[in-house]
Amino acid sequence: MKIKEKVLKEDEWLRFIEKGKKEKTIVVSVFSKCSKVELGLIKWHPSWRHYCFFPYLDIEAVYSDRCDFAIYDFTKELNVKHKTLAEVGKVIDEKLKSLIHKKIDKSNNYFQRDGSNVPIRDYPTYDFLKELKEELGIK
Repeated sequence: MKIKEKVLKEDEWLRFIEKGKKEKTIVVSVFSKCSKVELGLIKWHPSWRHYCFFPYLDIEAVYSDRCDFAIYDFTKELNVKHKTLAEVGKVIDEKLKSLIHKKIDKSNNYFQRDGSNVPIRDYPTYDFLKELKEELGIK
C-alpha cells in the first residue's frame, strides 16, 4: 500500500515533499521534477538553529541559479514560519502562565485555607483544570 505524499511546494523544476515530522520541525525531501531523483533534504540544523539544505553527495547534480533560488526561497520560508510560531508560542505560554498563576492564587482547593502558599497537593484538581479550560475556551 503506497502512502500518499504531501507535496508542500512545487515549481517548474523542483518538488518539495514532506518526508517526516518531529516535535517542532519537519523534514522535507527535494526532488527534481525532470529526473524524479531525490536531490537532498531540508531539515532543522540544531547547532545553527535554522533549516538548511543537505544535498546528497552520492549523486551528481548540477544546480542552476533557478534551482538554488527555489531551494533558498523554500528554506527561508520554513525558517520564517518556525521563528513566527516560536514567537507566538512564547506569547501564548506567557499568557497561559499568567492565567494559571492568577487562577491558582484565587483557588481555595489548591492552596491551604490559611492563605499560605503551601500547596495541598503537587497538582491542580480536576475542577481547577476544568475551570481553566472553560476560561480559555478549550473544549
